[in-house]
Amino acid sequence: MSEKIQKQEEILRREYFPYVHKIGRIFCILLFFANALPVFLVYLFYGIAPDTKAALTGLGMAAMILLPFYLTEGWMYFSVLGIAGNYMQWAGNTSNCRVPCASVAQEVVGVKEGTPEGEIIANIAVGTSIVVNALFVLAGALLGNVLMAVVPPSVKAAFNLALPAIFGAIYAQFTLRGPEYAAFVMALALVLQYLNLPNWGVLLVLMVVSLGTSLFAYRRYGKYYIRK
Repeated sequence: MSEKIQKQEEILRREYFPYVHKIGRIFCILLFFANALPVFLVYLFYGIAPDTKAALTGLGMAAMILLPFYLTEGWMYFSVLGIAGNYMQWAGNTSNCRVPCASVAQEVVGVKEGTPEGEIIANIAVGTSIVVNALFVLAGALLGNVLMAVVPPSVKAAFNLALPAIFGAIYAQFTLRGPEYAAFVMALALVLQYLNLPNWGVLLVLMVVSLGTSLFAYRRYGKYYIRK
């Protein structure tokens, strides 16, 4: 490890990470209460309160659906998002917005995931994506109904391809950096499609097998996933 990298990591540990953890904890606590804010606003302005039993039932169903992603996404995307980005990704849209933004920003700037530079770039990219995302969500909420009422059905149907297109773009980006692993992951994903696993299960198997294979290839043959 070069002296420059050692100094950078020392600065991160001494000055950057303590601040990130402090702000990140505050952010996550506020985010927890913000999830219930719409219910209180509806009650405050319209006097409508949800049935307690129905609300708890809905909360339990949502928790069961989201629990696998809560347990897996934190470490699945950690190398790309970094510590600050991993705190901010709990605002939502992790795989379809935060990860692509961080990954593309690191690619454009020319830094690697898991490095001090990658940590800073991911922080900036994810933070910017949240601000821009919030502005677009607000604009979409105000203008979305008007626009969707006038666009042709073919345009509406195209929105169903947005998420697969994002994943395809990320896959193509990393294929250029490790084509051997990309071919293996694609073959494994095609096999998993026939096992009727839930989406989070497919992602978990892909991550575990891919990381295990990469570690084995590195220790046995000295082969890196990312080309130098």
